[in-house]
Amino acid sequence: MYVSICFDKNGKGAVAGFSESASNPQGLKTVKRSDKPINIDVDGPKKSSSFNDGFVNPEEFLKDKLELSRLLNHISISLDLCLEHLGGNNLKIHFLERMLYFLQD
Repeated sequence: MYVSICFDKNGKGAVAGFSESASNPQGLKTVKRSDKPINIDVDGPKKSSSFNDGFVNPEEFLKDKLELSRLLNHISISLDLCLEHLGGNNLKIHFLERMLYFLQD
């Protein structure tokens, strides 16, 4: 499981969110983006590098219309979802404590 940013193979932008491994899926309830037309294609040539349908909460970010605050907010929401899935608030608190420790250096 990851919080990831996958870039479009044609350079149009990226898709970000809480996601699972394409080569070792863990059964997360993901969104099937490939069922409809998509602006940003993050599938590679192999099944193990196909990420379009691997996001729980995918959000597209176009290169020419990138809003950094929206991207950072979505990453924060995605991190919350991931940490909640992995162990709830205790894990989140531990993670945030570690982040603060490294940021102080």
